[in-house]
Amino acid sequence: MKKSTFIGNLLALIVLAVASTAFLMWYHMTDKNLVDSAISSLAVVQVGAMLAAPVLLYAIGAIIGLVFVWLKGITFGKRASTALRVVSALVLLLFVITIVPVFVPGSLELLMGPVVVVLFVSRLAPLFLVMLGFLFAMALAPARGAEASSSLSEDSDGWAA
Repeated sequence: MKKSTFIGNLLALIVLAVASTAFLMWYHMTDKNLVDSAISSLAVVQVGAMLAAPVLLYAIGAIIGLVFVWLKGITFGKRASTALRVVSALVLLLFVITIVPVFVPGSLELLMGPVVVVLFVSRLAPLFLVMLGFLFAMALAPARGAEASSSLSEDSDGWAA
């Protein structure tokens, strides 16, 4: 994995985790009436109330996995790498589908399944979301053979694996 890919993904995941943590702190430490009025009036607050905890868990797993991939220099075969990317894309799509009913009010009945899956999994099996974030990081690991060709173009500052 290139250094720029690692740093960019790590910074994005850290920002996501910090933003989710900040929202959860506001949500749990603010007056209940203020939170209720904000949820009823702003769609962004509704999305935060639904997805802050699942996204935080996912980001924690992805950060752990990304550091693990970077430090250990993990590579996968082409089939395993493709399978990891497909699973990661489906999980991210599930998160996106979960917020659709907030912006399209009539779609809640149609999309109740994904909403229930994300919300209940975050409450009942939080380590599952951490594991899915870890799989996302594994999907970022280069395929075998790709690492050798990309390390030739890597800067020679000691960060290349």
